[in-house]
Amino acid sequence: MKKTIFFMFIVFSFLLLYSCSRKNSTVIEKTGNTGTAGTESEKQAPAQLANAAVKDSKTDKSEVTGVQSNNNRKSTVQTISGTLNEKFTKLGFQLAGKKLPSINFELKNLQGKSVSLESFKGSIVFLNFWTTWCPPCRAEVPSMQKLYEKFRDKGLVILGVDLQEDKQTVRKFVKKEGLTYPVLLDSDGRIGGTYGARSIPTSYIIDKKGFILARTIGGREWDKPGIYELFDALLNK
Repeated sequence: MKKTIFFMFIVFSFLLLYSCSRKNSTVIEKTGNTGTAGTESEKQAPAQLANAAVKDSKTDKSEVTGVQSNNNRKSTVQTISGTLNEKFTKLGFQLAGKKLPSINFELKNLQGKSVSLESFKGSIVFLNFWTTWCPPCRAEVPSMQKLYEKFRDKGLVILGVDLQEDKQTVRKFVKKEGLTYPVLLDSDGRIGGTYGARSIPTSYIIDKKGFILARTIGGREWDKPGIYELFDALLNK
């Protein structure tokens, strides 16, 4: 009897830890594979994005603090970059370990118009992979809308890429939540697969030149002072 109770306790503890580890993100199991990219560069993309080295303030202080040099302009740029890295790290983002270009795609929005990622070069792009049935996704979209309203006039673009849902379901949700940022439909999940969105929500921050700055997996509150400070710094860089 004692052995049975002890075994049940171990099993319960394991399940509790497993549940807690996933409470902020949803693993895509509802529709299976998110899709396979078509071109050779796209086939390599998931590995490039998912396996990009992650840095923090302890692993590369030269990037975090800025490297002093005889070239004042270069030093200033590195200091700004270092400050941004500090902000990303403090907020729990993953930093790309090397200069990683985003991969262009073209998807239709809820109005049926084709929209490409590269058309937003010159803006800071917040690329968010989500679904209407994902609890953390549903929880974070109101704060994303607030972030968008605060910074859209300063050049922030939020692209919500819905994975493998029909237009009517997404349109109904968008209307209910009052979302005004662009929502695109990844009907076959190919773009989600390209960007390695195995768990949702998965979000990427892309700079004005089209390079990926950071990634975050799981829901969060996007209307907090630290987040506002980060995007203010990005948009004024």
